[in-house]
Amino acid sequence: MGGVYTYRDTANRQLARDQAEAEKLRETRRVEATRPYLETQLRLYSEATKTAAAIGAADNLDDVAKERKRFFELYYGELALVERNAVAGAMVDFKNALEGGRREELRGLALNLARACRDELAVSWGTDAWNR
Repeated sequence: MGGVYTYRDTANRQLARDQAEAEKLRETRRVEATRPYLETQLRLYSEATKTAAAIGAADNLDDVAKERKRFFELYYGELALVERNAVAGAMVDFKNALEGGRREELRGLALNLARACRDELAVSWGTDAWNR
């Protein structure tokens, strides 16, 4: 009877190891499949944050015409491919203040955008390193 128990115990342990290894392989494949998306999201979020910060920090909006143009390119184009709810909302808020000439609000809204990007990147990348 002890031999049967030992055999079953060994088989169950091997099955658990095989299942864990299969799960690890699935997760590795998922990460590799999503890597291009994640890298694009990181690049565009970084660019949107940098662009909004430059606009928000400017003393005169005429001095950041290039950055304003790029902000609207991101807003109406590339960023829509990867943005999620919080970033989309922060971009809308920033755009509305920019178009409305509410320069005094832009710094705070740029910071809100950066925080939204950070939070969404933490979720997308599945790590809390972004939130430290």
